[in-house]
Amino acid sequence: MIAGFVDNLASKYGRAYIRDLVASGATFPTDMWKEVADAGYLGMAIPEEFGGTAMSYDDVRVFFTEMGRKGLITLHFVSYFMDCLLVAAGSEEIRQKYLPGMAAGEYWSFAITEPGAGTNSFKIKTSAVREGDNYRINGQKVYITGFAESEHLVLVTKTDVNGAGPRKDAFSLFIIDRNAPGVTCTPMNVGTHSPEAQYIVFFEDVIVPAANRIGAEGAGLGILFDALNLERIIIAASALGLGEHVFEKGVAYAKERTVFNGPIGGHQAVQHLLARAFVKLNLANLANREAAVAFDRGDDARTVGMYANMAKLACTEAAFEAGDAAFQVHGGAGITDEYDVAAILPMIRTLRVAPINNEMTLNYIGEKCLGLPKSY
Repeated sequence: MIAGFVDNLASKYGRAYIRDLVASGATFPTDMWKEVADAGYLGMAIPEEFGGTAMSYDDVRVFFTEMGRKGLITLHFVSYFMDCLLVAAGSEEIRQKYLPGMAAGEYWSFAITEPGAGTNSFKIKTSAVREGDNYRINGQKVYITGFAESEHLVLVTKTDVNGAGPRKDAFSLFIIDRNAPGVTCTPMNVGTHSPEAQYIVFFEDVIVPAANRIGAEGAGLGILFDALNLERIIIAASALGLGEHVFEKGVAYAKERTVFNGPIGGHQAVQHLLARAFVKLNLANLANREAAVAFDRGDDARTVGMYANMAKLACTEAAFEAGDAAFQVHGGAGITDEYDVAAILPMIRTLRVAPINNEMTLNYIGEKCLGLPKSY
């Protein structure tokens, strides 16, 4: 059912649609996003009582993989689904107020990364200071996908500004209105050839009601780390799908392109290159499926974390290798617009480092799965 929906979607909003958006300077796939929302696929992680479709996380995995296979992935989808942590940790008031709009397609952005922190979330400096029934927020975030196009933002801030307690209890999550006084942004120059924009976002004495806090004060990282397992699965699926999309181009080209005697796919140098990439893509897909199923089964966080990190590493590496193989098979044709190979590779490469780099996934596996000393 999911694959059929994406097939139909791609017949209307295929790669030509994405490429036209990029060429025009558009920063949001509005028409395609609306159709995805209308079909219920933006509410997959949202309970039916709040307007969602309450599908499994394995269904979410399949959706992202299929979207990638059609070359339709933008980072808006990844950012948006991170904000579904409202489902797990939001108050009843928050869920009633915000989830129906999200399920209907209202776009949300997500902000954790800072210039001086990067992947070390404990160095976050953006602060939220309690003042009666409100918090006063000051700070800066970077690489915020689609902030100017969003209605709301989920923000990771430091609430233990004096460092009096354990550092794991120093952070909280807040819902911020995009147009709240004191919130400004400026676009960043990036080259991912995708219809989206990254922003630097500034918070200057932004007043936020305490009712907009997600979960208890100081519980932000605990809530976030559980949600990051879903993010890993989504990133893995997106990368895998994109890798398969460009890989299929390489296979097709190897069957039709003749240089010496017969199609170049008959030469072992080409055939083995593609065969290895094919095996790695399929193995990576199995890893990601196991991660999603473990999430759905309710396995303990460490088990889900192990599979999710393994899947993120395997899928992004396999996708990049497959994309590189497809480029190599195309030779000089790989850089032409006609074959649309080179334009996809920057996005696949980006997913090896963002929103979490593969070295950190290896650190997690080394420490949490193998019991090795902490390396960072």
